[in-house]
Amino acid sequence: MITVVFGQRSLAAAEVFADFCCKVTGRKPELVRDEDDKGTGDAVLIGSEAVNSLAAQLVQKGEIPALEIPEGKEDYAIRSFILAGGRKILHLAGGRVRGDHYAVYRYFREFAGCRYFWDGDRIPHMESLPLTGISLVHKFRFRYRGLRYFAHRSLHRFQAEHWDWEEWKQELEYLLKSEFNLFMLRIGNDDIFQKAYPDIVPYPPDDGHAPGSIRHSFNDRTSFWPLRYRGELRKKILDFAKSHDLMHPEDMGPFTHWYSATPLEYLEHFKPETLDQSTATYSENTMKIWDFRKEKHLEEYWAITKAHIEHYGSPELFHTIGLAERKFGDSQEGMRMKLLAYKKFIGRMRKEYPSAPLFVGSWDFMFRWEPEDVRELLKYFDPENTLILEYTADSNFKRNNYKTWGLPGNFPWIYGIFQGLEPQNTLGFDFERTGKQLDEAVNDPMCKGLVVWSENSHANARLLEYLAVRSSGRKEGLKEFCCDRYGRFAGKMQELWHCSEGAFKMPAWECDRDRKGIDGAVMSFSLARQAVLYDTFSIGEMRACAAELEKFPPIPVEFYETAVELVKDGACEDPMVFRDLIDLIRTALSCEKSLEWIRIQKTFWDWRENKAEAGDIEVDRLTEWTKCLGNILSQHSDFSIYESFRKLFGRHHVNSVSEDVLKGNSENAYCRAQISEFFPAFYVPQAEIFAGFVKELCRTGNREKLNDPEFFKAENERLRENFYAASLEDLNKVLPEKDRGNLLRFIDEAIKLKQYTK
Repeated sequence: MITVVFGQRSLAAAEVFADFCCKVTGRKPELVRDEDDKGTGDAVLIGSEAVNSLAAQLVQKGEIPALEIPEGKEDYAIRSFILAGGRKILHLAGGRVRGDHYAVYRYFREFAGCRYFWDGDRIPHMESLPLTGISLVHKFRFRYRGLRYFAHRSLHRFQAEHWDWEEWKQELEYLLKSEFNLFMLRIGNDDIFQKAYPDIVPYPPDDGHAPGSIRHSFNDRTSFWPLRYRGELRKKILDFAKSHDLMHPEDMGPFTHWYSATPLEYLEHFKPETLDQSTATYSENTMKIWDFRKEKHLEEYWAITKAHIEHYGSPELFHTIGLAERKFGDSQEGMRMKLLAYKKFIGRMRKEYPSAPLFVGSWDFMFRWEPEDVRELLKYFDPENTLILEYTADSNFKRNNYKTWGLPGNFPWIYGIFQGLEPQNTLGFDFERTGKQLDEAVNDPMCKGLVVWSENSHANARLLEYLAVRSSGRKEGLKEFCCDRYGRFAGKMQELWHCSEGAFKMPAWECDRDRKGIDGAVMSFSLARQAVLYDTFSIGEMRACAAELEKFPPIPVEFYETAVELVKDGACEDPMVFRDLIDLIRTALSCEKSLEWIRIQKTFWDWRENKAEAGDIEVDRLTEWTKCLGNILSQHSDFSIYESFRKLFGRHHVNSVSEDVLKGNSENAYCRAQISEFFPAFYVPQAEIFAGFVKELCRTGNREKLNDPEFFKAENERLRENFYAASLEDLNKVLPEKDRGNLLRFIDEAIKLKQYTK
């Protein structure tokens, strides 16, 4: 039996090795401190010679070579040796704590066949672990590799605000298994104001809506669990991250936002002067930006950052979004204000932390800046300690992007994938385009990292694995992913991915398309959006956008037939396969819905221009596709808002208004996603209402009336009133029962719809 010999700093990595050894072989090795090693039996050494005295002795004697990794670097080595007396030595080590962990997890991946995913591991059985013939050294190309967790609240799977310690521990371990080194809790202030100003800002009551919250919106930041506990949870998460050497940037600057609003008690006490905005977005008093031009307000903002550092974080890395998503005066005045904000806040940070790296988030650049403005801004940043955190590279926003800003070859930057707003959590992603961009980024010495900075977590298992592989410097294709994740179902699942790959390039997240309103059809049919659609976009713009989407190949009927074969073969019994099977089908149906909506619109426009007959307009299939999608989602608990609500209970006190808060957080127009209860409550009746509106126009021959905003808005409000009047439990009761027979029936309905559409 082998012993695991660990040195200073390496106990946690040694425990991981022992745990996985037991999972793989069924036997748990003995853990031994380096100074207690007896020099007999085969051994696994965890940690470099700088921290493991046994490794140091063997290096000094010339029995094993020194680690080729500088101390402080996260690169790692895995090597085996046979000593003169026949003792086998396996040495796993990095230049720092997370490097040790990477080495352990990579060993079990590379030499024991283990595979790691966000929702679990695939662990094969072996009689014994290999201890000879091993030599692997890994050096990272990218300095920063990570994930962000955002502040939305709806479905447990996608939104980190629902997770308790058990989920967070699994997630943090997944980061290490995937060789990420960075994560960010962009989920609001939690109790930072209470920590910074304990005599001024009290903890809110554990029951009732939080003061200043805006009900039935994403602005209702009432905590499900007591805010004091949320602070304890944040500390536990960040303490684990520190002990395992994961980076977490400190938020710095005017971070007043919808998810980090200023408490009313703070406003009443300090009465901060605020900036005048020329946009209505985030114009509530709790979300306005304090006038940082006054030193006292600059210091008050800095006090919040300092409180987080003192109670939770570490000042090794900072992040700022600037004056994001707002306008101030005309464009020139606004740019001057935003430039001043960067200068003031960065100057304040540099007084205490002159060399700490700073991430400058790019979100505002894409929506509010011109490319020449961003290029000018770069002149004011120090490239020695400042990086542009570009996290919209997958948006295909042609006018405003990291290339038009002049980042490659010019200024330190991080390639980032946004993937989607909260409603955009399907598998739609252009791996081909992203792969080409990443090949360029790898060859650009100014590109320092690769991140996913999405509003959703766990939306796309393949994308997460792709990111992990590419950011660490390895390359694996779809075939390897399917073999690793799906086991005996790999062949059929790969067929599904291949069948859908072209259509799935119809992206869930793309700025140009999003601006034309098509995403309302892809994700959820929205009467509120329909009400303003033609006031916002001309038919010419809509036609151009529709023409772009029509270039994507359709989902073949064979896709659904293969899905049927998988279900019949028992794919639903394997949680990972079942989850991805539902994801694949729901993404395909989203594409079908989008194209159906385009067909309706084009025929509708042609009819208006006397180029088509009323009988040519087929509107009922949109409703049928919507029903089909809702039925498919109903078969997996990932998409039930009621199931997500139930998971809040059992561990802590749950705020008595949590159900109302969760409904408001998920129902609003910004956040409506593929939630199974929303289909009978919203999406199906909305599609029926729209179909009825079109039919009535055709019946009366009214070719002038493309829209009826007041009617659509009134119907939307009626549905909302019914939704809030019902309980989540009652909404859940109308969903079909979860069983294999129902799933097969619903896929068959998709096949029939597909054949009818042809």
